[in-house]
Amino acid sequence: MKSSPTQKIIAVLVLVFAGAAIVYAAESYRSNPSTTITVNEHTVCKNVINNGSLGRSYFIPTKTSAEWSSFRAADSYLTDISLSDCYTYSWYQSGWGSCSVSCGGGYRTQTVSCKRSDGVIMTDESFCTGTKPETSLECNTQVCPCTDECSFGQGKCVNGTDVEVCGNWDGDSCLEFGGIQSCSVGGTCTAGQIYDYVGNVCQGGSGGSQARPSYVFITNCSVQGDMRSGTGGCPSSGGTGPSAADYICTASANQAGLWGNYKAWISGSYNSDGSNYYSAKDRVYHNTLGYVRTDGVKVADDWNDLIDGTLDNAISVDQYGNLAVGGTNNMIWTSTSYDGTAFSHSTNDIVSGLNSYTYSCQNWTSTLDVGSPWGVYGLPRADCWWSRTGAVPNYCNNWIASSFSTCSLQHRLYCFEN
Repeated sequence: MKSSPTQKIIAVLVLVFAGAAIVYAAESYRSNPSTTITVNEHTVCKNVINNGSLGRSYFIPTKTSAEWSSFRAADSYLTDISLSDCYTYSWYQSGWGSCSVSCGGGYRTQTVSCKRSDGVIMTDESFCTGTKPETSLECNTQVCPCTDECSFGQGKCVNGTDVEVCGNWDGDSCLEFGGIQSCSVGGTCTAGQIYDYVGNVCQGGSGGSQARPSYVFITNCSVQGDMRSGTGGCPSSGGTGPSAADYICTASANQAGLWGNYKAWISGSYNSDGSNYYSAKDRVYHNTLGYVRTDGVKVADDWNDLIDGTLDNAISVDQYGNLAVGGTNNMIWTSTSYDGTAFSHSTNDIVSGLNSYTYSCQNWTSTLDVGSPWGVYGLPRADCWWSRTGAVPNYCNNWIASSFSTCSLQHRLYCFEN
């Protein structure tokens, strides 16, 4: 009769115990009934538990790694012998160190290792179970405090022909000089000189002293359709009409340190039948160097780019460079198509029975809230709706309808440096 694997192993172990083959204690261990011994050989430590159910004692051969491995394999066949790990293993964390920076986003680090219960650090981390804790953690993400290098509207001559403009060029919370522009042909400036108004930096040359793109912003205040009334906080000239709108733009700019004259992006008509009309494109400066927001972000490369129906970036910041949209008051009085032409006079408008007087709050003099007049408005977007919204979403050419506002409501203005 063939013996089973269990019988063979037991026989071997018992014979080893009964004979004299193993004579060195360093080469074997003895497991007696109802005892537990610890065997730590060849980098493997196990508790050998003899439950005594068979009344047998065993020699545990450990002279070689193979012998010790064979005995551990016999554990599955011996009903009175069981093995357990000598140690427990757990993730050890050294604790977080200090943040690498005090602001602006840095990291804290810590050491994470797999540690045995006797304090030994394991090179093989598979002994530890569960997810290994993080070794790096982001910290101090708040924006670093900074100091303004300049004020809005200022310009600095760099080398006699190039000018830096004050703006938020690096995206932090402070202002600095950047965005180099060249003086007009033949124009010069004094290197290192700072001027309160950038347009005064360059002297002489063709085309005067214009050396940079024009600023454009959305007012941080709002006004009713007469350009005078309301509680939106706009400065008032005391009058009404387009000149009152220009006053709001210039005064708002000057309050923020943007010196010079500014024009409102509005159109209208001096006659009730819509004749004798004027367009925004005839009011604002056609700058070949483009247009930028007061935070330094480009709006258009030049005049043609401004009126092509798509802006590089929406005009959505105020004269201080702060985001000026949100909530319910996002409308901007314009009565102007995206190409700068007065409402109902643009080739992009096909609106029968409407004229630029009625739909500019009677040339920006009315605050009526029922029936006509109305005011056409735009939205702070980068598509063609930036100057005039339509009844059909994203419908820019050959509009057949528009969205209007009663003149009693308060809306913002687009302001262009002139």
